[in-house]
Amino acid sequence: MALGDRKVLNPFKPLVNKLPTGFRNRVFLILAIFIVWMLVFDKASVYTQYKLSRTVNRLQNDKIYYQNQIKEVEAQHQDMENNAEKFARERYFMKTNDEDVFVIDKLSK
Repeated sequence: MALGDRKVLNPFKPLVNKLPTGFRNRVFLILAIFIVWMLVFDKASVYTQYKLSRTVNRLQNDKIYYQNQIKEVEAQHQDMENNAEKFARERYFMKTNDEDVFVIDKLSK
């Protein structure tokens, strides 16, 4: 027997023959494996990108919320500095010795 006469047995040949002809192409198989790898197993997979985008959106909403809170606190602080006596009287019911304090709550309907 010469070297050229020997037949190499491929154990996957029956499996490959069952595939449609378009899927037998090596380029297609490599491309399919690459796409599956990128979609599922890669560090930057679709699922990971989705989670990261959700986190970014949540953090942006938190940033807007806290910026609004900072503005409100700064306005309160400015009001307190400008009207310290009014703030103390209204908030902590402070009074002088010869005064009487009456608290009137407005009922909201």
